[in-house]
Amino acid sequence: MEEDKKEKMEETKIKETPEEKTESKKEQKNKKSKRRMILVLLFVLIFGIISYIQLRGSYLEYLELGEEYTSVFFTNLFYRYTIMAINFIILYIIIYFTNKGIKKGLKPFFEKENKPMPKLLNKSLALVISAIVSIVVSTVLMQQIMLAISNTAFGGAPDPIFGLDISYYMFLKPLIDSLVLYITVIFVGLSIYTAIYYVIVFNMYFDGIDGKMLKESLFTKKMIRNIKLIIIGIAIMTILNIQNILYGNILTINEDVNIIGAGMTEATVKLWGYVIFAFIIVIFAFRAIKYFKEGKTNKVLKNLVVIPAYLVVLFVVMVLFDFIFVNSNELDKEKEYIAKNIESTKNAYNINIEEENIENSGTITEEEINKNNNVINNIPIITKDAVMKTLQDSQTGTGYFVYRSANLAKYEINGNDKLVYLAPREITNSGRTYSNKTYEYTHGMGEIIASASESTRNRKCRIYSKRCIWK
Repeated sequence: MEEDKKEKMEETKIKETPEEKTESKKEQKNKKSKRRMILVLLFVLIFGIISYIQLRGSYLEYLELGEEYTSVFFTNLFYRYTIMAINFIILYIIIYFTNKGIKKGLKPFFEKENKPMPKLLNKSLALVISAIVSIVVSTVLMQQIMLAISNTAFGGAPDPIFGLDISYYMFLKPLIDSLVLYITVIFVGLSIYTAIYYVIVFNMYFDGIDGKMLKESLFTKKMIRNIKLIIIGIAIMTILNIQNILYGNILTINEDVNIIGAGMTEATVKLWGYVIFAFIIVIFAFRAIKYFKEGKTNKVLKNLVVIPAYLVVLFVVMVLFDFIFVNSNELDKEKEYIAKNIESTKNAYNINIEEENIENSGTITEEEINKNNNVINNIPIITKDAVMKTLQDSQTGTGYFVYRSANLAKYEINGNDKLVYLAPREITNSGRTYSNKTYEYTHGMGEIIASASESTRNRKCRIYSKRCIWK
């Protein structure tokens, strides 16, 4: 019986005409394309449902705060989906033409094996990948782009090292750093994506690949191009990260007071050392690629070793310079840089403080007390720790509220300017009831105003006011 079935199947195969074979192939292609279309539509449907749930939840949160806050929701919505749409279009075009390039690179391999070129995934794959990446990236970039759009120059003197306004570091630099990183990651992702695509096709349609042909193929050329672009991206990030020296510590006093800014070592050795390092990355990595194409493995390794070796040498030079030249008289060497950073900070934030030096004339007189009464009454004798301890002991006993910080500020009390501590009050995040969770942002927020220069008889800070913000 089995032999008869085999004979009948062979007879039906023999009886198939070329036209019938073409039609059967077309039917298979149509089935595959319909399957892809269903998967894409299913993905779009799931994406739409998830987006609606997230947007609805976010809208209700803003609405609970008040109708006047819904404009913020719609502004964020506009920026987020605009960024998502632009990013999606750019990524879709990049991946679409990458897939075209992959097909072009695979064609010689199929021609060599006398095999027909199959219809490989392109549009559907580009759509899904672009949509997923755009969702993630739009969330990350939205706040940074909104900050950059609202960029406002603070005025005053620029920073002493790079000559840039403080607004650049607050609004523009985070976005520039993220965009350079994102573009670099795109080329890393495209390289991995291309390699995986080639591996899958080779495993599905070939028994083996000619190594020499692969080395001379379009795949290798495009991978080398991507690697060069990644190297340039890393070099640009290295130069941009040099500006972070302004956020370091110049000097530490009494192990608890840090003076922030760029010191002598950072403004000289580190600054120019990392600028040179960026060029070393490009030069020696490109040389290594050149020797790789020529098959000179030893020279490839020698050029690559130069990059980490330079970093080690730079680190040693910085340590020695700091230890021998700076630490020998640190305060004197850093004095100029400290003064520049203080002056730049005051100009950037428009801090106009009248500084008055009072000479020690021996025993203080009543006339001097009366003359400097406002200064004496506003000398902070209460520390931040003492304020937080008082609030912890007397204000958080109910378990409903928490005070996370207290900051010095000038406040007018009874017609006189007083130095006080402002401590924001929040509903505690632990042990809350449903009501507390619901009204966290609408009830119970407030602030404590405590004196910085007066204490009670119990040696605790004097609390002037407890103000609550009720919805």
